[in-house]
Order: sequence, then structure tokens, then C-alpha cells
Amino acid sequence: ALRGQASDAAASRAALQGIPQLMRQALGSDAACREAAKYISQRHQFIFLGAGPNWVTAMEAVIKVLETSYVPSSGYETEQFLHGPFCQVDARAAAIAIVAGGAADLRMHSVLEACGALSVARVVVAMAGAGLDVEAEQRVEVPAAEKWLSPLVLVVPLQLISYYVALDRGTNPDSGRQQEADHAKAQKIFAL
Repeated sequence: ALRGQASDAAASRAALQGIPQLMRQALGSDAACREAAKYISQRHQFIFLGAGPNWVTAMEAVIKVLETSYVPSSGYETEQFLHGPFCQVDARAAAIAIVAGGAADLRMHSVLEACGALSVARVVVAMAGAGLDVEAEQRVEVPAAEKWLSPLVLVVPLQLISYYVALDRGTNPDSGRQQEADHAKAQKIFAL
């Protein structure tokens, strides 16, 4: 019963050791991230969508946008989004889909097609070769990684998009609103 576990562990270790290089390569998506940010920066609401381990990636992207540009943002698992939250989107929103490949791509295709019917701005952040049929006006692609490690690579362009959205909106992505007296005073009440 234990046969094969050592080779699985070795393969997992090798995949994990390759992540820093894949993250460096993901930085090569900078120009596409800048274009995607420019496309969505003036939208009034951001919806981040992910499936499997990338639901958490969607939540991390929400935190970054809230911290850097203060755009109201929400993150959802793809199916969860269709059961209620979909009703809140309209043409003022942007939907950013995080696509790592696999069965969830088909559902993401349907979700973004429905968003398109509402004139929602659509961006796909995908691993190489994933989600090629997922419709969007902007696409950012990063190197492929094992699905369980994909959040570590896919978060890189999401961080870049958050940064460029802040710059396009004229907010300081590094301050967390510390330059505003009321926020600076309020944030002294708690420690991070």
C-alpha cells in the first residue's frame, strides 16, 4: 500500500521546488497585466472568480484590490457566484476569472459568457493552455504549474493588476490610506 508514495513525494517536492522559477516567469506578464488593469480600472466593482484551490487566490486578489485602490470587491467560488451574487453585477462591474485548467473551465466559460451578456468587463488570468475557450476582453497568461500549486503562480499577475489599477485610479498602492489623516488616526488603534 505504501509503494509509490515515495515517488509521489519526490514528484511533489520537485514541483514545489520549481515554483520560484515559475513565479519569476509570471512576472513576464507585466505588460498584459497593465493592459488588463487599464481596461477595468474605472469599473465600480470587481468580482474575482476561482475554483478549487484558486477560490483562495480570488480572495487574496480581493484583499489586494481593497488595500491598494479601495474598489469594492468580492471573491467567489465559481458555483457560489451563480447562486445569488450574480444578481449584483451589471455593466459597471469587472469580472476577473482565475483559470487553472480542468473541468471547472467549462463552467467558467458559462459564467463569463453570462457576464458578457450584462456588459461586464471580463479578464481571464490563466495558466498556459488553460481556459482557451473562456471568453474575455483581456487575457493574462502565466506558466503552467501543478493545479495544487497554481495559486502561487496565478497570484503574481493578480498582484500586478491590483498595483496598476491603483495607479490608474490615482491611489497610492503602498499606503493603505495612511496618507489620509482620518485613516492614519484610525489605523493607530489596531496593530497589523
